[in-house]
Amino acid sequence: MTGLDQLIIGLTALILAFLGGLMVVVSTGLSGTLSWMRLAPDLWDGILIGAVFILLAVYLLLIITRQKSEPAVVHQAELGAVRIGVNTIKGLINKKARDVKGVRESTVTVVQTEPLLVRLELQILPDYNVPSLAEELQQQVKEYLAETMGIEVAGVEILVRGIGETARPRVS
Repeated sequence: MTGLDQLIIGLTALILAFLGGLMVVVSTGLSGTLSWMRLAPDLWDGILIGAVFILLAVYLLLIITRQKSEPAVVHQAELGAVRIGVNTIKGLINKKARDVKGVRESTVTVVQTEPLLVRLELQILPDYNVPSLAEELQQQVKEYLAETMGIEVAGVEILVRGIGETARPRVS
Protein backbone atom coordinates (compact mmCIF):
# COMPACT_ATOMS: atom_id res chain seq x y z
CA MET A 1 0.00 0.00 0.00
CA THR A 2 1.46 3.35 -1.02
CA GLY A 3 1.73 6.42 1.17
CA LEU A 4 -1.06 8.09 -0.80
CA ASP A 5 -3.32 5.10 -0.16
CA GLN A 6 -2.61 5.26 3.55
CA LEU A 7 -3.21 9.03 3.65
CA ILE A 8 -6.55 8.76 1.87
CA ILE A 9 -7.68 5.83 4.01
CA GLY A 10 -6.67 7.77 7.14
CA LEU A 11 -8.55 10.89 6.03
CA THR A 12 -11.57 8.83 5.12
CA ALA A 13 -11.52 7.18 8.52
CA LEU A 14 -11.40 10.59 10.20
CA ILE A 15 -14.28 11.87 8.07
CA LEU A 16 -16.35 8.78 8.80
CA ALA A 17 -15.60 9.13 12.52
CA PHE A 18 -16.68 12.78 12.36
CA LEU A 19 -19.89 11.88 10.54
CA GLY A 20 -20.56 9.16 13.09
CA GLY A 21 -20.12 11.67 15.89
CA LEU A 22 -22.39 14.07 14.07
CA MET A 23 -25.04 11.35 13.83
CA VAL A 24 -24.82 10.84 17.58
CA VAL A 25 -25.20 14.57 18.23
CA VAL A 26 -28.19 14.82 15.90
CA SER A 27 -29.83 11.74 17.38
CA THR A 28 -29.56 13.22 20.89
CA GLY A 29 -31.58 16.24 19.80
CA LEU A 30 -28.82 18.82 20.02
CA SER A 31 -29.63 20.18 16.57
CA GLY A 32 -28.42 23.64 17.54
CA THR A 33 -24.88 22.36 17.01
CA LEU A 34 -25.66 21.92 13.32
CA SER A 35 -26.31 25.61 12.67
CA TRP A 36 -22.87 25.91 11.09
CA MET A 37 -24.08 23.68 8.27
CA ARG A 38 -26.62 26.33 7.24
CA LEU A 39 -23.76 28.68 6.39
CA ALA A 40 -23.50 27.07 2.96
CA PRO A 41 -26.57 28.51 1.27
CA ASP A 42 -25.77 27.07 -2.13
CA LEU A 43 -27.06 23.68 -3.24
CA TRP A 44 -23.80 23.00 -5.06
CA ASP A 45 -21.82 22.97 -1.82
CA GLY A 46 -23.83 20.01 -0.59
CA ILE A 47 -23.47 18.26 -3.94
CA LEU A 48 -19.72 18.83 -3.89
CA ILE A 49 -19.39 17.41 -0.37
CA GLY A 50 -21.50 14.41 -1.36
CA ALA A 51 -19.38 13.87 -4.48
CA VAL A 52 -16.20 13.88 -2.39
CA PHE A 53 -17.69 11.22 -0.11
CA ILE A 54 -18.71 9.10 -3.10
CA LEU A 55 -15.26 9.39 -4.69
CA LEU A 56 -13.59 8.43 -1.42
CA ALA A 57 -15.88 5.42 -1.12
CA VAL A 58 -15.12 4.32 -4.69
CA TYR A 59 -11.40 4.75 -4.07
CA LEU A 60 -11.58 2.63 -0.92
CA LEU A 61 -13.47 -0.07 -2.82
CA LEU A 62 -10.77 -0.07 -5.50
CA ILE A 63 -8.06 -0.44 -2.86
CA ILE A 64 -9.92 -3.31 -1.23
CA THR A 65 -10.44 -5.18 -4.51
CA ARG A 66 -6.96 -4.49 -5.85
CA GLN A 67 -5.03 -7.61 -6.79
CA LYS A 68 -2.71 -8.63 -4.01
CA SER A 69 0.89 -9.26 -4.91
CA GLU A 70 2.42 -12.71 -4.83
CA PRO A 71 3.57 -13.82 -1.40
CA ALA A 72 7.31 -13.42 -1.05
CA VAL A 73 10.23 -13.97 1.25
CA VAL A 74 11.98 -10.73 2.12
CA HIS A 75 15.75 -10.73 2.24
CA GLN A 76 17.34 -7.64 3.79
CA ALA A 77 20.27 -6.58 1.60
CA GLU A 78 22.70 -3.75 2.23
CA LEU A 79 20.81 -1.30 -0.01
CA GLY A 80 17.29 -2.40 0.86
CA ALA A 81 14.84 -5.25 0.89
CA VAL A 82 14.80 -7.91 -1.82
CA ARG A 83 11.48 -9.73 -2.30
CA ILE A 84 11.79 -13.24 -3.69
CA GLY A 85 8.50 -14.64 -4.94
CA VAL A 86 7.19 -17.94 -3.61
CA ASN A 87 6.96 -19.33 -7.15
CA THR A 88 10.65 -18.60 -7.68
CA ILE A 89 11.52 -20.45 -4.48
CA LYS A 90 9.34 -23.40 -5.50
CA GLY A 91 11.07 -23.57 -8.88
CA LEU A 92 14.52 -23.58 -7.31
CA ILE A 93 13.56 -26.28 -4.82
CA ASN A 94 12.05 -28.44 -7.58
CA LYS A 95 15.26 -28.05 -9.60
CA LYS A 96 17.35 -29.12 -6.62
CA ALA A 97 15.04 -32.07 -5.86
CA ARG A 98 15.34 -33.34 -9.44
CA ASP A 99 19.13 -33.23 -9.11
CA VAL A 100 19.08 -35.59 -6.11
CA LYS A 101 19.59 -39.17 -7.17
CA GLY A 102 16.58 -41.28 -6.28
CA VAL A 103 13.90 -38.57 -6.59
CA ARG A 104 11.49 -39.24 -9.45
CA GLU A 105 8.97 -36.40 -8.93
CA SER A 106 8.53 -33.59 -6.45
CA THR A 107 5.85 -31.07 -5.51
CA VAL A 108 6.80 -28.07 -3.39
CA THR A 109 4.55 -26.13 -1.04
CA VAL A 110 5.67 -23.06 0.87
CA VAL A 111 3.97 -23.51 4.24
CA GLN A 112 5.03 -20.10 5.59
CA THR A 113 7.33 -17.33 4.47
CA GLU A 114 8.55 -15.87 7.78
CA PRO A 115 10.46 -17.95 8.82
CA LEU A 116 10.61 -19.96 5.60
CA LEU A 117 9.10 -23.41 5.96
CA VAL A 118 8.68 -25.64 2.91
CA ARG A 119 7.11 -29.04 2.30
CA LEU A 120 8.24 -31.42 -0.42
CA GLU A 121 6.01 -34.25 -1.56
CA LEU A 122 8.12 -36.83 -3.32
CA GLN A 123 7.82 -39.86 -5.46
CA ILE A 124 11.09 -41.72 -5.21
CA LEU A 125 12.71 -44.54 -7.12
CA PRO A 126 12.83 -48.02 -5.59
CA ASP A 127 15.89 -49.34 -3.74
CA TYR A 128 16.78 -46.03 -2.10
CA ASN A 129 17.04 -45.55 1.64
CA VAL A 130 14.19 -43.14 2.41
CA PRO A 131 15.58 -41.57 5.63
CA SER A 132 19.00 -40.87 4.15
CA LEU A 133 17.49 -39.61 0.87
CA ALA A 134 15.16 -37.27 2.79
CA GLU A 135 17.96 -36.00 5.02
CA GLU A 136 20.24 -35.39 2.03
CA LEU A 137 17.49 -33.50 0.20
CA GLN A 138 16.66 -31.40 3.27
CA GLN A 139 20.30 -30.40 3.66
CA GLN A 140 20.77 -29.67 -0.04
CA VAL A 141 17.62 -27.51 -0.23
CA LYS A 142 18.69 -25.53 2.83
CA GLU A 143 22.22 -24.97 1.50
CA TYR A 144 21.06 -24.24 -2.06
CA LEU A 145 18.62 -21.50 -1.02
CA ALA A 146 21.22 -20.00 1.31
CA GLU A 147 23.85 -19.94 -1.46
CA THR A 148 21.69 -18.77 -4.38
CA MET A 149 19.14 -16.50 -2.70
CA GLY A 150 20.61 -15.66 0.69
CA ILE A 151 17.52 -17.13 2.34
CA GLU A 152 17.62 -18.95 5.65
CA VAL A 153 15.32 -21.98 5.67
CA ALA A 154 13.72 -22.79 9.02
CA GLY A 155 12.54 -26.22 7.98
CA VAL A 156 12.11 -28.64 5.10
CA GLU A 157 9.34 -31.19 5.61
CA ILE A 158 9.43 -34.29 3.44
CA LEU A 159 6.43 -36.44 2.58
CA VAL A 160 7.08 -39.52 0.47
CA ARG A 161 3.90 -40.00 -1.55
CA GLY A 162 5.00 -43.12 -3.34
CA ILE A 163 7.67 -45.20 -4.89
CA GLY A 164 7.75 -45.10 -8.66
CA GLU A 165 9.17 -47.53 -11.13
CA THR A 166 12.60 -47.09 -12.61
CA ALA A 167 12.45 -45.33 -15.94
CA ARG A 168 13.18 -47.81 -18.73
CA PRO A 169 14.81 -46.61 -21.91
CA ARG A 170 12.73 -46.85 -25.05
CA VAL A 171 13.91 -49.16 -27.76
CA SER A 172 13.35 -47.85 -31.24
